[in-house]
Amino acid sequence: MALTSIKQILADADLATPVEFLDLTKEWRVAAENGSEEPLLAFFAREKGLAEDTFLERLAKAGELFREARLIWAFNFSYFLLANMALPMTYFLLGKTDSGLFGSAQQLVVALQMFLHYFGIIMAPRLVVWRQADVAMFRRRVLLLAGGAAAAGLLFSGGLWLIVEWLYPLIFGEAYASASGLLPVLVLGKFFAVGTAMFTWALWAEHRDRLPVLCCLPCCLVSGALYFWLLPIYGNTAAAWLTLGAESTLMLFSALAFAWAVRQSRLESA
Repeated sequence: MALTSIKQILADADLATPVEFLDLTKEWRVAAENGSEEPLLAFFAREKGLAEDTFLERLAKAGELFREARLIWAFNFSYFLLANMALPMTYFLLGKTDSGLFGSAQQLVVALQMFLHYFGIIMAPRLVVWRQADVAMFRRRVLLLAGGAAAAGLLFSGGLWLIVEWLYPLIFGEAYASASGLLPVLVLGKFFAVGTAMFTWALWAEHRDRLPVLCCLPCCLVSGALYFWLLPIYGNTAAAWLTLGAESTLMLFSALAFAWAVRQSRLESA
């Protein structure tokens, strides 16, 4: 994990590409095995033809970027826990069999999530451009995108409810048929996550980095506590609905935070 972070920092500072990092790290390890006591960063500086002071100065600037983004990292980590804690919770609280049933639905949802994630990646830079070009247009489009994602999720999930009882056994076999009802619930949560992503990127564009963290952390902590209470009683059904509940609440909190940020911006500019 530490080396991964160093690789990213060096890339951000234009000191070494990821490929150069791997090659130089291998060379440094060979040198260390042969008795060299030169530190890793000093080895990098020498190989890049830079004085150590110059190398460290450029490295410090990249490190500062990471520190500035600490709230974004905090949001990403807390959202990762919120979106993915259901599967390990079912394993530890319900056992291997129930976890396997839940995991079958989760596999399909992850495939959908990857597709929706690319949509978010495409839209993120556009939101920044819209914010710079026309603030009113930017805010309208954020609301339209988030509302459209939620509406599309309701339609898609509703359609799944109609066919999932015969589709699910067709994909996984009759042994997994009891998990079919989980799929539409989890799918709806992923569409709501797109709405959350639109509001989150919009808040970052508004320079409100703290708000996404404040929206996500309570959802993560409360849903995590509820797993211990509800999973032993309601099983996988509780896991699916808790996931949807957490995603829905986060989208609602993010929408309210966006509305508050818009209002504050108008008051500050007045």
